[in-house]
Amino acid sequence: MCGRYALNANLTSLRNRFHLGNVYPHDYHPRYNIAPTQEIWTILFDGTERKVHPMRWGLVPSWSKASSIGSQMINARAETLVDNRVFKVLLQNKRCLIPATGFYEWRKQGGERIPTYITLRDQEPFAFAGLWDTWESPSGELVRSCTIITAESNSLIAPIHNRMPVILPEEAESLWLNPSNDEREVLTSLLTSFPKGFMQAYEVSRQVNSTRNDNPECIEPVIQRPNIFDDLFFEEAH
Repeated sequence: MCGRYALNANLTSLRNRFHLGNVYPHDYHPRYNIAPTQEIWTILFDGTERKVHPMRWGLVPSWSKASSIGSQMINARAETLVDNRVFKVLLQNKRCLIPATGFYEWRKQGGERIPTYITLRDQEPFAFAGLWDTWESPSGELVRSCTIITAESNSLIAPIHNRMPVILPEEAESLWLNPSNDEREVLTSLLTSFPKGFMQAYEVSRQVNSTRNDNPECIEPVIQRPNIFDDLFFEEAH
């Protein structure tokens, strides 16, 4: 699954990387410990240009009776999207990018859960594949929300967790966003595990365990434990 991530690149690099237009500094500040139910950046394509839209992380389908369902729908499994009555409709016409610079997983070791931060080796921003929807509350408030699609983990992430968020290759992002593309086979073919050779992972402080902590220390590496992380997480790409 994906239950925590970071987006801490500078605004200029995000504009350039995701081909964004009117995004101003007051719209953005670096975040290091983004959690479900919080408002996050998503990117949509309106047929002319890409635009940033704030959305709540945790999908609230349009037909929901209450927004509380969102906390149970932070992720969607790639393998079952077309069989799920909620996701198969959104796959057709409500797809988004969710920009990130890294994400967290917790590796079990004995009675401990060790927080691990996972990024691309080049430290560049990337995008999760996401789905979104709009829900109207009983009071008439419109709530836009989203979910992050996950796939089976690659061999780098597998020792930590059996699922990982779908990271789209940059060249696939426009195809994913294009509202005129509704071919399920083409879309689902994009939803695979990102190659491990382009990724790295390292143990971080337990600060990230609390959503109250949202600071650069959350992504700082701690001293590695002998013979545990070196073999698992720092193998060179072949």
